[in-house]
Amino acid sequence: MRNLLSSWKWLLCAALLAVALAVVLNWQGIPLGFAVASSESRPELLADANWGDAESANEFGERFASGSPERELLNWLHANRFTVDQQNKDAERLIKGLPCNELIEITWSANSGESLTASTAIVTEAGCL
Repeated sequence: MRNLLSSWKWLLCAALLAVALAVVLNWQGIPLGFAVASSESRPELLADANWGDAESANEFGERFASGSPERELLNWLHANRFTVDQQNKDAERLIKGLPCNELIEITWSANSGESLTASTAIVTEAGCL
């Protein structure tokens, strides 16, 4: 039993030494790693959108297709921290990510019954490292 405990202590010391060595050898990359890990990402519904191509936001287009309740779109926009201008029927959000920031712009139209007649989501590059 005593030999088993000694083995675990040596294994733990070796693991800690390996981590310390990795930190020392890669110290310049650590802040970048933390920055990447803590950067924002797009709402999941826009994960398939390509920069500058509104047609590529398929999941968004399916979820908020013509005939969908406008209220559902507004709820989604607020839940995903967009700045909403309900009168002009547009919204935007800046995603601060690495290596690039992205600007998401949403526009829509609705009929008098408050059903969507159109909705568009476009993601554009808003500055890269």
